[in-house]
Amino acid sequence: MTLFAALLSGFGAVTVDAADLEKKKLQIFILAGQSNMVGHAHYITIPALLTAQEPGVTELAKLAFNEGGIAPGAARGQLETRIKRDKLNEALRTKKITGDDQITAAQEEVKKLQAEYDAGTGYEMAGIVWFQGFNDQFSPAFRDNYKNNMIAFVKDVRKEYQVPHMPFVIGVMGTSITKEEVDKNAVSVGQREAAAAAEFKGTVTSVESYPFYAVDAFEIFKKGWAQHLLEFSLVGSERPYHYMGSGKFFVRLGDALATAMVDLMKKTK
Repeated sequence: MTLFAALLSGFGAVTVDAADLEKKKLQIFILAGQSNMVGHAHYITIPALLTAQEPGVTELAKLAFNEGGIAPGAARGQLETRIKRDKLNEALRTKKITGDDQITAAQEEVKKLQAEYDAGTGYEMAGIVWFQGFNDQFSPAFRDNYKNNMIAFVKDVRKEYQVPHMPFVIGVMGTSITKEEVDKNAVSVGQREAAAAAEFKGTVTSVESYPFYAVDAFEIFKKGWAQHLLEFSLVGSERPYHYMGSGKFFVRLGDALATAMVDLMKKTK
């Protein structure tokens, strides 16, 4: 979900003047959920943005690609830094790096790769994006109580971080593909209803994911992805419950979620 995160931070940065950047607290966004928040899409599916016909994809393709590289300018730098830092952290956690000197050197390198942070200015928990729900639909207890559980979860997160009106964006599960089928799904409905709760007005919103579903990948999957592997691998890399592992899907949804977050932040200032 690295492009997803870059889109979120990128859109957030649009609202900040360069001159004010040093004075502003470090903004921390939580991207949480289950496997679909991780983003099960092979990078080879992202170039599908270049030939896609869906509305708004052309501009996203320009954001994602520049002279053959993914994520131009600052966004590309952020992604490369994050990947390097995460690999080092993983190596430290799994003890692939051994020896006191090597461990110390790796820890120092991780510190250098962290976001620039002024302890005097501090940080703020700026918002949370939540996207999950597939497995919950198979449990009557989870499915039928999703709305109430989601409302309680929003309150718990805000209480934990002591941010009473923390902007909260809920991605509505869209694995049913069409609006008609999504409307019948109790989890999807619960997510919408939780976001629409009167007590959350102006601070919580929901974003539909079904409009971005990679129908092209799904059609190939239905006729036999293994028999059409080359065709499928250009647009998909996973099964339907992982939104076909479509880079096009995750970039488009990331754009929608990031835009919704920025809108909420403007309202809660």
